[in-house]
Amino acid sequence: MTITVQEVLVAVLPTPNLAAENVVVMPDNAVFAVDGTEIGPIGEWVRLLVESAYARDYLLSQAKEELRWFELQWEPHDRIFLKRTEPETLREIESIKIKGPCEFKISQFGLRRGALGEIQLAWAKTEIQGQSAMFVATRDKEGVEKIAVHLM
Repeated sequence: MTITVQEVLVAVLPTPNLAAENVVVMPDNAVFAVDGTEIGPIGEWVRLLVESAYARDYLLSQAKEELRWFELQWEPHDRIFLKRTEPETLREIESIKIKGPCEFKISQFGLRRGALGEIQLAWAKTEIQGQSAMFVATRDKEGVEKIAVHLM
């Protein structure tokens, strides 16, 4: 899976003087806390989001080789804000939508199964981004599962 962030659209809530709106942001636009303290650039938030398990799981659930564009939306759990310069106002972020081109390569591999004593095994060889790989999964008698991928 390869994704490239091309556009970040932030939905901000209305204020007493301004309507709700969607704002296209740049990576260096700052994010602020409720008290007006600068937290950091939104580009860092976006990087953390696209590298998160949430994003990976969502994108892989949508994966098709013919898919060429992705959209990922996130709603913050804590109150965070963008600052509008004219008039200077903190705008609460309702959601962040990340868009861009993507590429999925789906590989088939023959999975073998077996047992070693009381441990169940599954393994397969495949190719990941042009490199040979071995996939091994185990489940012990207590039901504890482990997975490993070894690039060769």
